[in-house]
Amino acid sequence: AARDAVRRGDILPLGGIIRAARDYCPGKFLGARLLRGRNGFLYRVRILRPSGQRIGLTVDAKSGAVVGGRCR
Repeated sequence: AARDAVRRGDILPLGGIIRAARDYCPGKFLGARLLRGRNGFLYRVRILRPSGQRIGLTVDAKSGAVVGGRCR
């Protein structure tokens, strides 16, 4: 389903989502899950900060904007 959504242009490819999340909160990418939200698709992204802290971010799959979570 995710590949079809990328082909249709409904969501960004995962690489774009990872770049957006790491630009917002630098660190090592640990993983991502695609979720269907009320207003479209969202990615739940996990980042490992240089301090060792794990951060969870919610990223809008269409725009790449971080819509939830904080980089501490």
